[in-house]
Amino acid sequence: MNRIFLKLFVYIAGTVTLLLTVGCIDTVKKNPVVPGSKIVCRIDANRCLSCGLCSEACPQNAILEKKLDGIVVYIIDPQKCNGCGACIQVCEDNAIKKVSYHDGEER
Repeated sequence: MNRIFLKLFVYIAGTVTLLLTVGCIDTVKKNPVVPGSKIVCRIDANRCLSCGLCSEACPQNAILEKKLDGIVVYIIDPQKCNGCGACIQVCEDNAIKKVSYHDGEER
């Protein structure tokens, strides 16, 4: 390998590694994980338009349809959810996010 190309490659690889590390650290600071918790998805009822796409996309069948006062709402069972994010990918309302879940409490 040519020395100039090798130096350029090392520089680029180091930059990419640095960017990935900073991005990971930033994500962890914004969404800290509590020891003993797991990551699950949660639906923001204020943003959800009850289209049902998330329920169809969930491979764990963790998203349940409930009727409250004649209105259809969707909820995610944190015991079944594995945090894969399939529901997030199909949600057109951006109503679903990942959260830390520990001992029956969302954190």
